[in-house]
Amino acid sequence: IYTQHVEHFDLGSENKLSGLKGKWEFLAPLALASDGGNKSRIIYSRTQDGWSDDEVDAIEIEALQLSATVDSDLPVDAILSGYPIDKNGNKINGAEFEPLTIPGGAKNQSIELKLNVTPGKPVKGLDGITYKAELVASSSDALSPDQSFTLKNIQIKVSGNYTKEF
Repeated sequence: IYTQHVEHFDLGSENKLSGLKGKWEFLAPLALASDGGNKSRIIYSRTQDGWSDDEVDAIEIEALQLSATVDSDLPVDAILSGYPIDKNGNKINGAEFEPLTIPGGAKNQSIELKLNVTPGKPVKGLDGITYKAELVASSSDALSPDQSFTLKNIQIKVSGNYTKEF
């Protein structure tokens, strides 16, 4: 697709442009539509993997809780979620992070992100996580490249079993 001026590009649409892939860089402030029932969203997801080894394979996670402090200068809410993955990159069934909403403009706000695990079915074979940050229009203020949200003072509490034969 050649570089060209575009007006009225419908970002809030469920319509997809088939075969269109790539990295996007918005060079101008971007406002998300927040009126009516169809709120605009920007979704960012990433997978961090390669954790699996003999030590990690011996871990069974029954509960996991991440606590942190968040600062956001975004004018919109951000919803954090995710799930653990196995060595093949597949979602580990029965385990998912409970979605957490960070309000736009949050300052030094304490948060807790919890991994919901099906009772009696601990997470085994962990190789990483896939996480998602979804920006949801809650105002008509524009986004700009210098805005972000930051997690700091991150602490993780895990309960479960570590079984290793010595």
